[in-house]
Amino acid sequence: MGFIDGYILELGTATESLTTAVLYKTLYAKYKQDFGSEGSGEFVASLAAAVTNMVLDHEPGKEKGAEFLRANNSLVLDNARKLSSDPQLCTLLSGAAYIMSYARFVSMGGKTGFLVNPFLGFVRALSKSYAAEGTEAMDAYMIWRGYHDALRDQRDAVNPLLNLHNLGLFVPLAHSPNEKAYYEAVVRGARELGLVK
Repeated sequence: MGFIDGYILELGTATESLTTAVLYKTLYAKYKQDFGSEGSGEFVASLAAAVTNMVLDHEPGKEKGAEFLRANNSLVLDNARKLSSDPQLCTLLSGAAYIMSYARFVSMGGKTGFLVNPFLGFVRALSKSYAAEGTEAMDAYMIWRGYHDALRDQRDAVNPLLNLHNLGLFVPLAHSPNEKAYYEAVVRGARELGLVK
């Protein structure tokens, strides 16, 4: 494994861990306030965990989490979609999903290359499809679908990005995404919540 691959994997692991904590803690505080005395601490914690898992493409950690999701799927989906009203959070999640997806791509055997990289092609086409209109938007959509198909064995790597897209939370990324800047945004969010010093 080369230096760049190792760097992407390490950054992906750190980003996924911190983003999960930031999103969960943010949602827990929000739902505790939203549900007040109506929602038990267990319900609030379960909802925050289920929405976090849905947004970040995580499986429920325990059978209890899977049960909660089955019983409350529409509530979880509705609350995940409501996150679109927070553009700052959506921007943070989009950058984090990029890093997480890139790390998954590399861990699945995807190659990091500056000239030909189907993962970066997918991300660029997905981002461009948001800025385009009319037939240009359809062309961009077809291009990112083509790149998605080109990922072959690494298709599942982009699930965090596709989850954000499907939930209406994805914010287009820069043409040349900056992994370090996206990670630093997650760290700032974690610092604001007191999760890191």
